[in-house]
Amino acid sequence: MQVFMKRFLKVLMARPLLLWGVVGLGVLGVCVTWYVSSRGTRAPQILTRAPITVEVVGVKEGSIGRRVNTNGVLVSAQSVNLCPEIEGRIEKILFHQGERVKKGDLLIQLDESAAKARLREAEAALAFAKSEYHRAKHLYDRKFGNKAALEKTIAEMQVREAAVLVA
Repeated sequence: MQVFMKRFLKVLMARPLLLWGVVGLGVLGVCVTWYVSSRGTRAPQILTRAPITVEVVGVKEGSIGRRVNTNGVLVSAQSVNLCPEIEGRIEKILFHQGERVKKGDLLIQLDESAAKARLREAEAALAFAKSEYHRAKHLYDRKFGNKAALEKTIAEMQVREAAVLVA
């Protein structure tokens, strides 16, 4: 190393222009260093973070599904309010929420016990109205009853027949 420095200094002394260039570069380096340090600019420090935990899994061949699970609220563009034409207790629901249904599909099944009871009641009232009609007709035929009473029992029997049809 000493040999190298001796030769370098000998070359510099022989060529003064080269000497001034080396001295100028040295002074320029000192000035730049002073300027940068006086402004407070420092080289960025490398931030050290905790190591990231990684799980390694073997490669498997397969297909990737196009399914996304997310939370949210959906508001339908169309909705239907179901209103029964008859009263009754629901026995079975024959569809699932969100399932598509077609026109004419049976959606619910009502408990038939109340409807059967109403039918039996209407049939009993009809049977009573028929017996009243036969009694009034028998009296009218024997000239013991009047026509208004007979017509009243006929009207009552017709009302009870209609009630059986509705029940």
